[in-house]
Amino acid sequence: MSAVSRSARLRRALRLIRELSRHRQGISIYELARSEELSEKTIRRDVAMLQEEGIPIEETLGDRGKRLLRITTPLTDLAFEYDELLSLYLGRRLLEPFAGTPLFEGIHSLFQKLENRLFRESRSVLQELSEGFHQTRIGISDYSGRGQLITTVLESVRNRFVLQLTYRKNAALEASCYVLHPYSLVHHHGALYLIAYSEAASAMRHFKLDRVQAAELLERRFAPPADFDPQKYLDQGFGIFSPSGRTLHRVRIHFSASAATAVSESRWHPSQELERHPDGSLTLLLRLRNLQEVKSWVQSFGPLARVLEPEELVDAIVHDLATALQAYAQKGMG
Repeated sequence: MSAVSRSARLRRALRLIRELSRHRQGISIYELARSEELSEKTIRRDVAMLQEEGIPIEETLGDRGKRLLRITTPLTDLAFEYDELLSLYLGRRLLEPFAGTPLFEGIHSLFQKLENRLFRESRSVLQELSEGFHQTRIGISDYSGRGQLITTVLESVRNRFVLQLTYRKNAALEASCYVLHPYSLVHHHGALYLIAYSEAASAMRHFKLDRVQAAELLERRFAPPADFDPQKYLDQGFGIFSPSGRTLHRVRIHFSASAATAVSESRWHPSQELERHPDGSLTLLLRLRNLQEVKSWVQSFGPLARVLEPEELVDAIVHDLATALQAYAQKGMG
């Protein structure tokens, strides 16, 4: 089996686990096959694979002898170590910006059960967990009132329904309507983005969910490319901007010694190479198909970073600096 086939089968298996988890009383092979638009034989093969991997799926008889599949999760002998509880709690805290959405419901429901069963008599452990970890909220999006929107988008991604979005790129523009084939949701810098194929543009486009005014599932489906991998696709760029350019840019940036530590502590891109210099400075090499976000990133270092190549990026930064200087000069004159 090819890597692409394995990847597609894994994604399908994860969708089956989700469906089985949602139907606690059970769901039939026929219903699963219809949801996936596959044969019952294929679904049975996938279920058998999951059972071999240890997923507790059992077949029961429902009304009128209807055969149903469901996931059983016995908890009677389940015990938790302190570090396991800490991991669960941290996972819940990291998802708190998505409170009120499907992304938060599962972990929140799980932790409520843990609170009811494990912390019924004493809340000291829970209090200790709460005091031991804090997450900053600067610059993150608030999706607490957008649960239905995210549910609709997730449904379109999961079941491959064509999606119609009413989207406003910025405050200066009127909202526009887009008909999309949604491939994946991405969490980037505290916000959710939708990666989708635009029917009108015949190209990939990215949409920040904060700017979506309405979302509607259309009564038709699409078939995503079998080899589409969100991680590999985004690795062509430097963040969330569309890496649609054909040119692969060689980007070299020199960082002074005072910035070198901060740069070397993180992995910024799969293509990165670091060249350290005797004076403590370093040069970072990247290969990118989009220069927009790396430009903003370099500018965030101020005079501690200087682009060496490509010339296109150097010129863009020089233009931005000249424009900013002019704006401040005009303010001083006023």
